[in-house]
Amino acid sequence: MRRAYTRGEALFGLALLTVFGVVVVAPVIAAYLPALAPSVLAEVLATPRQWRLFFNSILIAGGTALLAAALGTIPGAILALERLPGRRILAAALAAPMLIPSYVLAVAWIELLGKNGLLTRLLGELAPNAPSPNLYSIPGVILVLAFTYYPIAALCTFSAVRRMDRRFHEAASMSASGTRTFLAIDLPLLLPAIAQGAGLVFMLGLLSFAVPSLLQISAYPVEIYARFNSFHDPAGAVAQSLPLLGFAMLGYLVWTRFLQPRHNWPARGGNRNTFARAHPALSAAGAVYCWVLAGITAGLPLGALTVRALPPRGLLDAWLAAREEIFTTVLVASTSASLAVAFAFALTYHARLRRSQLHHWSAIPFLVSGPILGLGLIRLWNHHGPPGWVYDSFLIMVLACVARYLVFVHFGLHVAMRQLSPAAEEAAAVGGAGALRRAACIVLPQLRHGVVGLWGLFFVLALGELDTIMLVCPPGWTPLSVRLFSLMHYGPSQLVAALALVVVAVMLCAAAACGLLYLATRKLFHERG
Repeated sequence: MRRAYTRGEALFGLALLTVFGVVVVAPVIAAYLPALAPSVLAEVLATPRQWRLFFNSILIAGGTALLAAALGTIPGAILALERLPGRRILAAALAAPMLIPSYVLAVAWIELLGKNGLLTRLLGELAPNAPSPNLYSIPGVILVLAFTYYPIAALCTFSAVRRMDRRFHEAASMSASGTRTFLAIDLPLLLPAIAQGAGLVFMLGLLSFAVPSLLQISAYPVEIYARFNSFHDPAGAVAQSLPLLGFAMLGYLVWTRFLQPRHNWPARGGNRNTFARAHPALSAAGAVYCWVLAGITAGLPLGALTVRALPPRGLLDAWLAAREEIFTTVLVASTSASLAVAFAFALTYHARLRRSQLHHWSAIPFLVSGPILGLGLIRLWNHHGPPGWVYDSFLIMVLACVARYLVFVHFGLHVAMRQLSPAAEEAAAVGGAGALRRAACIVLPQLRHGVVGLWGLFFVLALGELDTIMLVCPPGWTPLSVRLFSLMHYGPSQLVAALALVVVAVMLCAAAACGLLYLATRKLFHERG
Protein backbone atom coordinates (compact mmCIF):
# COMPACT_ATOMS: atom_id res chain seq x y z
CA MET A 1 0.00 0.00 0.00
CA ARG A 2 2.96 2.32 -0.32
CA ARG A 3 2.01 5.39 -2.35
CA ALA A 4 2.44 9.16 -2.39
CA TYR A 5 1.41 11.09 0.68
CA THR A 6 -1.46 13.54 0.59
CA ARG A 7 -0.81 16.85 2.28
CA GLY A 8 -2.99 15.94 5.27
CA GLU A 9 -1.28 12.58 5.72
CA ALA A 10 2.13 14.25 5.53
CA LEU A 11 1.20 16.76 8.23
CA PHE A 12 -0.28 14.01 10.40
CA GLY A 13 2.86 11.89 9.99
CA LEU A 14 5.05 14.86 10.90
CA ALA A 15 2.96 15.50 14.02
CA LEU A 16 3.22 11.84 15.02
CA LEU A 17 6.99 11.80 14.63
CA THR A 18 7.27 15.04 16.63
CA VAL A 19 5.26 13.62 19.51
CA PHE A 20 7.25 10.38 19.30
CA GLY A 21 10.47 12.35 19.53
CA VAL A 22 9.30 14.33 22.55
CA VAL A 23 7.83 11.38 24.45
CA VAL A 24 10.26 8.57 23.54
CA VAL A 25 13.54 9.94 22.21
CA ALA A 26 14.01 13.27 24.00
CA PRO A 27 14.13 11.87 27.59
CA VAL A 28 16.85 9.40 26.59
CA ILE A 29 18.91 12.11 24.88
CA ALA A 30 18.41 14.46 27.83
CA ALA A 31 19.64 11.74 30.19
CA TYR A 32 22.74 10.65 28.27
CA LEU A 33 24.01 13.85 26.69
CA PRO A 34 25.59 15.39 29.85
CA ALA A 35 27.15 12.04 30.80
CA LEU A 36 29.15 11.59 27.61
CA ALA A 37 31.95 13.92 28.69
CA PRO A 38 35.30 12.07 28.59
CA SER A 39 36.09 13.02 32.19
CA VAL A 40 32.84 11.54 33.47
CA LEU A 41 33.23 8.35 31.42
CA ALA A 42 36.82 7.84 32.55
CA GLU A 43 35.95 8.41 36.19
CA VAL A 44 32.96 6.06 36.27
CA LEU A 45 33.66 3.31 33.75
CA ALA A 46 37.31 2.75 34.65
CA THR A 47 36.63 1.77 38.27
CA PRO A 48 37.06 -1.88 39.33
CA ARG A 49 33.51 -1.81 40.71
CA GLN A 50 32.25 -1.99 37.12
CA TRP A 51 33.29 -5.62 36.83
CA ARG A 52 31.43 -6.54 39.99
CA LEU A 53 28.27 -4.76 38.81
CA PHE A 54 28.55 -6.36 35.38
CA PHE A 55 29.05 -9.83 36.85
CA ASN A 56 26.15 -9.44 39.29
CA SER A 57 23.75 -8.09 36.66
CA ILE A 58 24.55 -10.77 34.09
CA LEU A 59 24.42 -13.53 36.70
CA ILE A 60 21.04 -12.32 37.95
CA ALA A 61 19.61 -12.00 34.43
CA GLY A 62 21.02 -15.31 33.19
CA GLY A 63 20.07 -17.25 36.30
CA THR A 64 16.56 -15.81 36.25
CA ALA A 65 16.08 -16.70 32.57
CA LEU A 66 17.28 -20.29 33.03
CA LEU A 67 15.27 -20.94 36.18
CA ALA A 68 12.13 -19.31 34.78
CA ALA A 69 12.40 -21.39 31.59
CA ALA A 70 12.91 -24.58 33.63
CA LEU A 71 9.90 -23.80 35.83
CA GLY A 72 7.54 -22.54 33.14
CA THR A 73 8.09 -24.88 30.19
CA ILE A 74 6.38 -27.90 31.76
CA PRO A 75 3.18 -26.07 32.87
CA GLY A 76 2.88 -24.42 29.45
CA ALA A 77 3.10 -27.75 27.64
CA ILE A 78 0.77 -29.52 30.07
CA LEU A 79 -1.93 -26.85 29.84
CA ALA A 80 -1.75 -26.96 26.04
CA LEU A 81 -1.95 -30.75 25.75
CA GLU A 82 -3.97 -32.08 28.69
CA ARG A 83 -7.54 -31.39 29.76
CA LEU A 84 -6.83 -31.19 33.46
CA PRO A 85 -9.60 -30.75 36.05
CA GLY A 86 -9.93 -27.09 37.00
CA ARG A 87 -7.76 -26.12 34.03
CA ARG A 88 -8.85 -22.47 33.95
CA ILE A 89 -8.38 -22.02 37.67
CA LEU A 90 -4.94 -23.61 37.42
CA ALA A 91 -4.00 -21.31 34.53
CA ALA A 92 -5.08 -18.27 36.55
CA ALA A 93 -3.10 -19.46 39.58
CA LEU A 94 0.00 -19.99 37.46
CA ALA A 95 -0.36 -16.53 35.88
CA ALA A 96 -0.91 -14.78 39.22
CA PRO A 97 2.80 -14.13 40.03
CA MET A 98 3.18 -12.17 36.79
CA LEU A 99 0.26 -9.95 37.82
CA ILE A 100 1.81 -9.20 41.22
CA PRO A 101 4.61 -6.60 41.23
CA SER A 102 8.01 -8.12 41.87
CA TYR A 103 8.64 -5.85 44.86
CA VAL A 104 5.49 -7.22 46.56
CA LEU A 105 6.70 -10.78 46.05
CA ALA A 106 10.10 -9.73 47.39
CA VAL A 107 8.44 -8.48 50.59
CA ALA A 108 6.50 -11.74 50.86
CA TRP A 109 9.62 -13.88 50.47
CA ILE A 110 11.41 -11.76 53.05
CA GLU A 111 8.57 -12.64 55.41
CA LEU A 112 9.14 -16.31 54.54
CA LEU A 113 12.92 -16.67 54.14
CA GLY A 114 14.31 -13.56 55.82
CA LYS A 115 16.37 -13.76 59.00
CA ASN A 116 13.19 -14.01 61.10
CA GLY A 117 10.94 -15.40 58.37
CA LEU A 118 8.28 -18.02 58.93
CA LEU A 119 10.04 -20.75 56.94
CA THR A 120 13.44 -19.80 58.35
CA ARG A 121 12.19 -20.31 61.91
CA LEU A 122 10.46 -23.55 60.93
CA LEU A 123 13.61 -24.91 59.30
CA GLY A 124 15.61 -23.87 62.36
CA GLU A 125 13.31 -25.88 64.61
CA LEU A 126 13.31 -28.94 62.36
CA ALA A 127 17.05 -28.92 61.62
CA PRO A 128 18.89 -26.77 64.19
CA ASN A 129 22.33 -27.59 62.77
CA ALA A 130 21.44 -26.94 59.12
CA PRO A 131 22.58 -23.62 57.60
CA SER A 132 19.85 -21.00 57.36
CA PRO A 133 18.72 -19.94 53.86
CA ASN A 134 20.21 -16.61 52.79
CA LEU A 135 17.65 -14.68 50.77
CA TYR A 136 19.88 -11.59 50.75
CA SER A 137 22.12 -12.95 48.01
CA ILE A 138 22.27 -13.31 44.25
CA PRO A 139 20.56 -16.74 44.37
CA GLY A 140 17.83 -15.12 46.48
CA VAL A 141 17.29 -12.41 43.84
CA ILE A 142 17.22 -15.06 41.10
CA LEU A 143 14.67 -17.10 43.05
CA VAL A 144 12.28 -14.17 43.56
CA LEU A 145 12.58 -12.92 39.97
CA ALA A 146 12.17 -16.42 38.49
CA PHE A 147 9.07 -17.03 40.62
CA THR A 148 7.73 -13.72 39.25
CA TYR A 149 8.50 -14.16 35.55
CA TYR A 150 8.17 -17.90 34.89
CA PRO A 151 4.57 -17.38 33.55
CA ILE A 152 6.19 -15.69 30.53
CA ALA A 153 8.05 -18.90 29.68
CA ALA A 154 4.87 -20.90 30.28
CA LEU A 155 2.87 -18.64 27.96
CA CYS A 156 5.45 -18.87 25.16
CA THR A 157 5.54 -22.67 25.45
CA PHE A 158 1.73 -22.88 25.57
CA SER A 159 1.42 -20.76 22.42
CA ALA A 160 4.05 -22.79 20.55
CA VAL A 161 2.47 -26.15 21.45
CA ARG A 162 -0.99 -24.99 20.42
CA ARG A 163 0.31 -23.69 17.08
CA MET A 164 2.65 -26.56 16.26
CA ASP A 165 2.07 -28.52 13.06
CA ARG A 166 1.15 -31.97 14.38
CA ARG A 167 1.85 -33.69 11.06
CA PHE A 168 5.60 -33.70 11.81
CA HIS A 169 4.92 -35.46 15.12
CA GLU A 170 2.54 -37.97 13.55
CA ALA A 171 4.94 -38.86 10.73
CA ALA A 172 7.87 -39.34 13.11
CA SER A 173 5.86 -41.36 15.64
CA MET A 174 5.05 -43.95 12.96
CA SER A 175 8.72 -44.99 12.74
CA ALA A 176 10.27 -43.95 16.05
CA SER A 177 9.60 -44.16 19.77
CA GLY A 178 7.89 -41.40 21.67
CA THR A 179 11.11 -40.27 23.33
CA ARG A 180 13.01 -40.13 20.05
CA THR A 181 10.13 -38.27 18.39
CA PHE A 182 10.11 -35.71 21.15
CA LEU A 183 13.88 -35.16 21.04
CA ALA A 184 14.18 -35.09 17.24
CA ILE A 185 10.94 -33.33 16.20
CA ASP A 186 8.96 -31.72 19.02
CA LEU A 187 11.80 -30.19 21.01
CA PRO A 188 13.52 -28.46 18.05
CA LEU A 189 10.15 -26.96 17.04
CA LEU A 190 9.52 -25.69 20.56
CA LEU A 191 13.03 -24.43 21.34
CA PRO A 192 12.64 -21.06 19.55
CA ALA A 193 9.56 -20.26 21.62
CA ILE A 194 11.23 -21.39 24.84
CA ALA A 195 14.31 -19.32 23.97
CA GLN A 196 12.11 -16.32 23.18
CA GLY A 197 10.44 -16.53 26.59
CA ALA A 198 13.81 -16.97 28.30
CA GLY A 199 15.18 -13.98 26.36
CA LEU A 200 12.35 -11.74 27.50
CA VAL A 201 12.85 -12.88 31.11
CA PHE A 202 16.58 -12.20 30.72
CA MET A 203 15.82 -8.60 29.72
CA LEU A 204 13.42 -8.12 32.62
CA GLY A 205 15.93 -9.56 35.08
CA LEU A 206 18.72 -7.40 33.68
CA LEU A 207 16.65 -4.22 34.12
CA SER A 208 15.12 -5.13 37.48
CA PHE A 209 15.63 -2.56 40.24
CA ALA A 210 13.21 -3.24 43.08
CA VAL A 211 14.13 -6.83 43.96
CA PRO A 212 17.95 -6.37 44.03
CA SER A 213 17.43 -3.15 45.98
CA LEU A 214 15.23 -4.77 48.63
CA LEU A 215 17.57 -7.76 48.93
CA GLN A 216 20.63 -5.46 49.12
CA ILE A 217 22.45 -6.80 46.07
CA SER A 218 24.52 -4.46 43.92
CA ALA A 219 23.43 -4.40 40.27
CA TYR A 220 23.43 -1.73 37.60
CA PRO A 221 19.90 -0.35 38.20
CA VAL A 222 20.51 -0.19 41.97
CA GLU A 223 23.85 1.55 41.50
CA ILE A 224 22.31 4.07 39.09
CA TYR A 225 19.61 4.99 41.60
CA ALA A 226 22.12 5.20 44.48
CA ARG A 227 24.45 7.52 42.54
CA PHE A 228 21.58 9.88 41.83
CA ASN A 229 19.64 9.71 45.08
CA SER A 230 22.42 9.27 47.65
CA PHE A 231 25.49 10.82 46.00
CA HIS A 232 23.66 13.45 43.87
CA ASP A 233 25.73 12.53 40.83
CA PRO A 234 23.28 12.31 37.88
CA ALA A 235 26.01 12.39 35.23
CA GLY A 236 27.87 9.56 36.94
CA ALA A 237 24.61 7.60 37.33
CA VAL A 238 23.90 7.82 33.62
CA ALA A 239 27.48 6.95 32.68
CA GLN A 240 27.23 3.97 35.01
CA SER A 241 24.39 2.62 32.89
CA LEU A 242 26.27 2.50 29.58
CA PRO A 243 27.37 -1.17 29.90
CA LEU A 244 23.81 -2.06 30.92
CA LEU A 245 22.39 -0.23 27.91
CA GLY A 246 24.86 -1.88 25.54
CA PHE A 247 24.08 -5.36 26.81
CA ALA A 248 20.31 -4.69 26.81
CA MET A 249 20.42 -3.47 23.21
CA LEU A 250 22.46 -6.51 22.20
CA GLY A 251 19.87 -8.76 23.84
CA TYR A 252 17.04 -6.94 22.06
CA LEU A 253 18.87 -7.30 18.74
CA VAL A 254 19.29 -11.05 19.27
CA TRP A 255 15.63 -11.35 20.21
CA THR A 256 14.30 -9.43 17.20
CA ARG A 257 16.70 -10.85 14.60
CA PHE A 258 16.96 -14.47 15.65
CA LEU A 259 14.44 -15.54 18.31
CA GLN A 260 11.25 -13.70 17.38
CA PRO A 261 11.24 -14.67 13.65
CA ARG A 262 11.82 -18.33 14.54
CA HIS A 263 8.85 -18.25 16.90
CA ASN A 264 6.65 -18.80 13.82
CA TRP A 265 8.31 -22.11 12.90
CA PRO A 266 5.72 -24.32 14.67
CA ALA A 267 2.82 -22.50 12.99
CA ARG A 268 0.24 -23.92 10.56
CA GLY A 269 -0.83 -26.29 13.30
CA GLY A 270 -3.55 -28.85 13.07
CA ASN A 271 -6.05 -30.07 15.63
CA ARG A 272 -4.54 -30.38 19.08
CA ASN A 273 -6.41 -33.65 19.63
CA THR A 274 -4.12 -35.34 17.11
CA PHE A 275 -1.54 -35.68 19.88
CA ALA A 276 -1.92 -38.91 21.81
CA ARG A 277 -2.93 -38.43 25.39
CA ALA A 278 -0.15 -38.94 27.89
CA HIS A 279 -0.13 -41.88 30.27
CA PRO A 280 -2.55 -41.22 33.15
CA ALA A 281 0.27 -41.42 35.71
CA LEU A 282 2.34 -38.91 33.74
CA SER A 283 -0.64 -36.61 33.34
CA ALA A 284 -1.36 -36.80 37.08
CA ALA A 285 2.28 -36.06 37.90
CA GLY A 286 2.13 -33.01 35.59
CA ALA A 287 -1.03 -31.76 37.28
CA VAL A 288 0.53 -32.18 40.72
CA TYR A 289 3.63 -30.28 39.58
CA CYS A 290 1.52 -27.40 38.24
CA TRP A 291 -0.56 -27.10 41.41
CA VAL A 292 2.51 -27.32 43.65
CA LEU A 293 4.28 -24.68 41.58
CA ALA A 294 1.27 -22.36 41.76
CA GLY A 295 1.04 -22.92 45.51
CA ILE A 296 4.71 -22.15 46.08
CA THR A 297 4.94 -19.10 43.82
CA ALA A 298 1.56 -17.48 44.52
CA GLY A 299 -0.24 -19.11 47.45
CA LEU A 300 2.71 -19.26 49.85
CA PRO A 301 3.77 -15.59 49.47
CA LEU A 302 0.21 -14.28 49.71
CA GLY A 303 -0.39 -16.49 52.74
CA ALA A 304 2.70 -15.09 54.44
CA LEU A 305 1.55 -11.52 53.79
CA THR A 306 -1.90 -12.34 55.14
CA VAL A 307 -0.48 -13.81 58.34
CA ARG A 308 1.76 -10.77 58.85
CA ALA A 309 -1.11 -8.32 58.13
CA LEU A 310 -3.47 -9.82 60.73
CA PRO A 311 -5.69 -8.86 62.49
CA PRO A 312 -8.22 -7.96 59.75
CA ARG A 313 -8.48 -4.45 61.14
CA GLY A 314 -4.98 -3.82 59.79
CA LEU A 315 -6.15 -4.55 56.24
CA LEU A 316 -9.05 -2.12 56.60
CA ASP A 317 -6.75 0.56 58.02
CA ALA A 318 -4.30 0.09 55.16
CA TRP A 319 -7.11 0.36 52.62
CA LEU A 320 -8.45 3.55 54.19
CA ALA A 321 -4.96 5.04 54.51
CA ALA A 322 -4.16 4.34 50.86
CA ARG A 323 -7.32 5.70 49.23
CA GLU A 324 -5.60 8.74 47.74
CA GLU A 325 -2.71 6.64 46.45
CA ILE A 326 -5.15 4.14 44.90
CA PHE A 327 -6.99 6.96 43.13
CA THR A 328 -3.71 8.39 41.84
CA THR A 329 -2.51 4.98 40.66
CA VAL A 330 -5.73 4.16 38.79
CA LEU A 331 -5.85 7.65 37.27
CA VAL A 332 -2.27 7.45 36.03
CA ALA A 333 -2.63 3.87 34.77
CA SER A 334 -5.91 4.44 32.91
CA THR A 335 -4.79 7.73 31.38
CA SER A 336 -1.41 6.38 30.27
CA ALA A 337 -2.96 3.16 28.89
CA SER A 338 -5.51 5.10 26.84
CA LEU A 339 -2.91 7.53 25.48
CA ALA A 340 -0.39 4.76 24.77
CA VAL A 341 -2.87 2.59 22.85
CA ALA A 342 -4.15 5.51 20.79
CA PHE A 343 -0.62 6.73 20.09
CA ALA A 344 0.65 3.24 19.24
CA PHE A 345 -2.28 2.63 16.89
CA ALA A 346 -1.59 5.89 15.05
CA LEU A 347 2.13 5.09 14.83
CA THR A 348 1.48 1.55 13.63
CA TYR A 349 -0.99 2.58 10.95
CA HIS A 350 1.37 5.30 9.79
CA ALA A 351 4.15 2.68 9.60
CA ARG A 352 1.77 0.37 7.69
CA LEU A 353 1.28 3.04 5.05
CA ARG A 354 5.00 3.77 4.77
CA ARG A 355 6.37 0.30 5.71
CA SER A 356 8.68 1.69 8.37
CA GLN A 357 10.16 -0.07 11.42
CA LEU A 358 9.50 2.63 14.00
CA HIS A 359 8.29 0.12 16.59
CA HIS A 360 11.90 -0.90 17.30
CA TRP A 361 12.74 2.65 18.41
CA SER A 362 10.00 2.60 21.03
CA ALA A 363 12.02 -0.07 22.90
CA ILE A 364 14.80 2.38 23.79
CA PRO A 365 13.17 3.94 26.91
CA PHE A 366 12.54 0.45 28.27
CA LEU A 367 16.08 -0.73 27.54
CA VAL A 368 17.75 2.22 29.29
CA SER A 369 16.11 1.09 32.59
CA GLY A 370 13.60 2.94 34.73
CA PRO A 371 15.98 5.13 36.79
CA ILE A 372 17.71 6.46 33.67
CA LEU A 373 14.38 7.28 32.03
CA GLY A 374 13.37 9.08 35.22
CA LEU A 375 16.57 11.16 35.14
CA GLY A 376 15.89 12.06 31.52
CA LEU A 377 12.36 13.19 32.32
CA ILE A 378 13.67 15.35 35.16
CA ARG A 379 16.19 17.04 32.87
CA LEU A 380 13.61 17.52 30.14
CA TRP A 381 10.61 18.79 32.11
CA ASN A 382 11.92 20.29 35.35
CA HIS A 383 11.94 23.89 34.09
CA HIS A 384 9.90 27.06 34.50
CA GLY A 385 6.86 27.66 32.33
CA PRO A 386 4.74 25.01 30.57
CA PRO A 387 7.30 22.20 31.12
CA GLY A 388 7.12 22.92 34.85
CA TRP A 389 3.34 22.69 34.78
CA VAL A 390 3.64 19.18 33.37
CA TYR A 391 6.39 18.26 35.83
CA ASP A 392 4.31 19.37 38.84
CA SER A 393 1.22 17.38 37.85
CA PHE A 394 0.34 13.73 37.42
CA LEU A 395 1.05 14.11 33.70
CA ILE A 396 4.76 13.56 34.29
CA MET A 397 3.95 10.09 35.61
CA VAL A 398 1.72 9.48 32.59
CA LEU A 399 4.62 10.41 30.30
CA ALA A 400 6.90 8.09 32.27
CA CYS A 401 4.55 5.11 31.87
CA VAL A 402 3.84 5.82 28.19
CA ALA A 403 7.53 6.13 27.35
CA ARG A 404 8.61 3.04 29.29
CA TYR A 405 5.91 0.57 28.23
CA LEU A 406 4.97 1.88 24.78
CA VAL A 407 7.07 -0.86 23.17
CA PHE A 408 4.71 -3.63 24.34
CA VAL A 409 1.61 -2.02 22.82
CA HIS A 410 3.45 -0.75 19.75
CA PHE A 411 5.00 -4.13 18.99
CA GLY A 412 1.71 -5.97 19.66
CA LEU A 413 -0.24 -3.75 17.30
CA HIS A 414 2.52 -4.02 14.71
CA VAL A 415 2.29 -7.83 14.74
CA ALA A 416 -1.52 -7.77 14.70
CA MET A 417 -1.73 -5.25 11.86
CA ARG A 418 0.71 -7.24 9.72
CA GLN A 419 -1.76 -10.12 9.75
CA LEU A 420 -4.59 -8.03 8.25
CA SER A 421 -5.31 -8.31 4.56
CA PRO A 422 -4.93 -4.96 2.74
CA ALA A 423 -7.74 -5.78 0.28
CA ALA A 424 -10.48 -3.89 2.14
CA GLU A 425 -8.26 -0.82 2.63
CA GLU A 426 -7.25 -0.80 -1.02
CA ALA A 427 -10.89 -1.00 -2.10
CA ALA A 428 -11.77 1.87 0.23
CA ALA A 429 -8.83 3.91 -1.07
CA VAL A 430 -10.04 3.38 -4.64
CA GLY A 431 -13.46 4.60 -3.53
CA GLY A 432 -11.93 7.84 -2.25
CA ALA A 433 -11.73 7.14 1.52
CA GLY A 434 -8.87 8.92 3.25
CA ALA A 435 -6.33 7.31 5.54
CA LEU A 436 -8.09 8.49 8.72
CA ARG A 437 -11.41 7.07 7.61
CA ARG A 438 -9.84 3.78 6.56
CA ALA A 439 -8.07 3.46 9.89
CA ALA A 440 -11.21 4.21 11.93
CA CYS A 441 -13.75 2.28 9.86
CA ILE A 442 -11.77 -0.68 8.49
CA VAL A 443 -8.58 -1.36 10.48
CA LEU A 444 -9.68 -0.51 14.02
CA PRO A 445 -12.85 -2.69 14.00
CA GLN A 446 -10.74 -5.68 12.95
CA LEU A 447 -8.30 -5.09 15.80
CA ARG A 448 -10.70 -4.01 18.52
CA HIS A 449 -10.42 -7.09 20.72
CA GLY A 450 -6.62 -6.93 20.39
CA VAL A 451 -6.69 -3.22 21.25
CA VAL A 452 -8.72 -4.00 24.37
CA GLY A 453 -6.25 -6.72 25.37
CA LEU A 454 -3.24 -4.45 24.88
CA TRP A 455 -4.99 -1.69 26.82
CA GLY A 456 -5.46 -4.11 29.70
CA LEU A 457 -1.82 -5.24 29.52
CA PHE A 458 -0.57 -1.65 29.62
CA PHE A 459 -2.99 -0.78 32.43
CA VAL A 460 -1.67 -3.62 34.60
CA LEU A 461 1.96 -2.72 33.83
CA ALA A 462 1.33 0.93 34.71
CA LEU A 463 -0.40 -0.03 37.96
CA GLY A 464 2.75 -1.73 39.18
CA GLU A 465 5.29 0.73 37.74
CA LEU A 466 7.90 1.84 40.27
CA ASP A 467 11.37 2.22 38.76
CA THR A 468 10.66 5.43 36.82
CA ILE A 469 7.78 6.93 38.76
CA MET A 470 9.63 6.97 42.08
CA LEU A 471 11.99 9.63 40.68
CA VAL A 472 9.39 11.89 39.08
CA CYS A 473 6.21 11.64 41.18
CA PRO A 474 5.27 15.22 42.24
CA PRO A 475 4.13 16.22 45.73
CA GLY A 476 0.50 15.36 46.35
CA TRP A 477 0.43 12.73 43.60
CA THR A 478 2.10 9.74 45.27
CA PRO A 479 1.09 6.43 43.63
CA LEU A 480 0.57 3.23 45.56
CA SER A 481 3.82 1.63 44.38
CA VAL A 482 5.98 4.52 45.67
CA ARG A 483 4.13 4.61 48.99
CA LEU A 484 4.68 0.89 49.50
CA PHE A 485 8.33 1.00 48.43
CA SER A 486 9.02 3.81 50.92
CA LEU A 487 7.39 1.85 53.73
CA MET A 488 9.41 -1.26 52.85
CA HIS A 489 12.55 0.51 54.07
CA TYR A 490 11.16 2.54 56.95
CA GLY A 491 7.68 1.31 57.91
CA PRO A 492 6.43 -1.40 60.31
CA SER A 493 6.17 -4.87 58.81
CA GLN A 494 2.45 -5.25 59.60
CA LEU A 495 1.53 -2.08 57.70
CA VAL A 496 3.84 -3.05 54.82
CA ALA A 497 2.21 -6.48 54.55
CA ALA A 498 -1.30 -4.99 54.71
CA LEU A 499 -0.50 -2.39 52.07
CA ALA A 500 1.14 -5.07 49.90
CA LEU A 501 -2.09 -7.06 50.02
CA VAL A 502 -3.97 -3.91 49.00
CA VAL A 503 -1.63 -3.60 45.99
CA VAL A 504 -2.23 -7.26 45.13
CA ALA A 505 -6.00 -6.83 45.41
CA VAL A 506 -5.97 -3.77 43.14
CA MET A 507 -3.73 -5.51 40.57
CA LEU A 508 -5.70 -8.77 40.47
CA CYS A 509 -9.08 -7.00 40.32
CA ALA A 510 -7.82 -4.78 37.50
CA ALA A 511 -6.39 -7.78 35.62
CA ALA A 512 -9.64 -9.74 36.05
CA ALA A 513 -11.72 -6.78 34.84
CA CYS A 514 -9.47 -6.30 31.80
CA GLY A 515 -9.59 -10.02 31.03
CA LEU A 516 -13.38 -10.11 31.19
CA LEU A 517 -13.61 -7.02 29.00
CA TYR A 518 -11.26 -8.63 26.48
CA LEU A 519 -13.26 -11.86 26.38
CA ALA A 520 -16.55 -9.97 26.03
CA THR A 521 -15.15 -7.87 23.18
CA ARG A 522 -13.75 -10.93 21.42
CA LYS A 523 -17.05 -12.80 21.78
CA LEU A 524 -18.97 -9.83 20.38
CA PHE A 525 -16.51 -9.56 17.50
CA HIS A 526 -16.93 -13.24 16.57
CA GLU A 527 -20.73 -13.05 16.84
CA ARG A 528 -20.87 -10.10 14.47
CA GLY A 529 -18.14 -11.52 12.23
